[in-house]
Amino acid sequence: MQDTIKTTAHEGRFDNLVWLFDSLPDVVVIILDDEFKIAFANKVVEKIINLPMPKILGEHSDILKREIPGLDDILEKTILFKKGIRNRPLEIAKKEGINKTFLVSTVIIEPGKKTKDGIIIVFHDVSEAVTQKSRHRLTSTRYGEIIGASESMQNLYLYIETIKDYDTSVLIYGETGTGKELIARSIHFSGKRKDKPFIPVHCAALSDNLIESELFGHVKGAYTGAIADRTGRFKTADGGSLFLDEIGTLRLETQAKLLRILQEKVVEPVGSQERIPVDVRMISATNRDLSFLVQNEEFREDLYYRLKVLLIEAPPLRERGDDIALLADHFISRLNRYYDKNILGITSNASKLLMNYSWPGNVRELENAIEHAFVLSTGAYLEVKNFPSEILLSDGLGSPPPPVMQNPSREEEDIKRALLTSHGNKDKASAILGMHRTSLWRKLKEYRISNTFGKK
Repeated sequence: MQDTIKTTAHEGRFDNLVWLFDSLPDVVVIILDDEFKIAFANKVVEKIINLPMPKILGEHSDILKREIPGLDDILEKTILFKKGIRNRPLEIAKKEGINKTFLVSTVIIEPGKKTKDGIIIVFHDVSEAVTQKSRHRLTSTRYGEIIGASESMQNLYLYIETIKDYDTSVLIYGETGTGKELIARSIHFSGKRKDKPFIPVHCAALSDNLIESELFGHVKGAYTGAIADRTGRFKTADGGSLFLDEIGTLRLETQAKLLRILQEKVVEPVGSQERIPVDVRMISATNRDLSFLVQNEEFREDLYYRLKVLLIEAPPLRERGDDIALLADHFISRLNRYYDKNILGITSNASKLLMNYSWPGNVRELENAIEHAFVLSTGAYLEVKNFPSEILLSDGLGSPPPPVMQNPSREEEDIKRALLTSHGNKDKASAILGMHRTSLWRKLKEYRISNTFGKK
């Protein structure tokens, strides 16, 4: 059993440790016995759950769950997976109106000759650090490569700052163009692994017969065309972070191998029985609802929970309209340097146009729109007439936003409709969609649409 600890009999036999636990100012230690009764707790617990120690010891852990929302989920997962949980963020609201933030860890007590099994719960108080970050975030307009000053982005920066130094897996949800890879990069390059490799892999861009070779590597002769050994991305990322974008496109067979690597921290190259140890922080991203794929047996449930220990939702641009002007200035400044021009900004009417548009393509679409207007501009400011037609022809309230994390998506439906109209002809379907043919092929893989769809 992993993440277990041997201790002396834990029912009232901590005399040698009580003085140590009680001297810790910001650490709460609670020990549950095999019946989930509180066998030990240090004095800080009294302040957390507002009860004197005589009314705590010997009571069932339900009194903790009532006062500490979220603790029941942590305990359930500890029991379910028979493995301790490390540094899970958890916030406790106090009656005085002050929130306390803790990093919670659990350890399973390994039964011995004189002991029964049990669980140790440790709460590390990080409230002061969170408060300091909250004060700092009021003036933050960027974090790493991420640009934004809106409330949703400030919350994102704070969350990244909180989790950056931990090895816990992170899953990033977000629509296309919301900057999921920038978030992944910011987590890596602001954390303790920043001097080690950051290796991105775009799963949807790789064919089914290449993805395992890319991730795990292969040995010479493993398959036709394997003329030499190849180091996989896991090994390349050793010590750093591996970012798997569009992870929802992986085959179930590949998902099973990925899960095994995450559990055992070893990788086996294709065609080899060698087990290579790897130390990698896993960051993954998707624009699809993985829980929906799990329900339809297209994605492994155990892998899903392994990936989403920490979950980040990248806010769409239509929900952070305050950032549009800031992003526009950033893109104009960058384009000025690249093209050696001196565009000063955008006109007020153009600014209103951008604010009223819903940005289904999010920040990526805004960046492309700014470059489109930049190239066509002949004056010192970008004007309404310089922007793409889909923005100019919007209804003034913005085009309808695409559905978030739903299946089938609007884009998926449009692709299927275009394939039916063109009788499966990919060139005609690409023209109907206004999409490059290679982009269409990538989308077919992403949405798992058969290459023969629409053909007579």
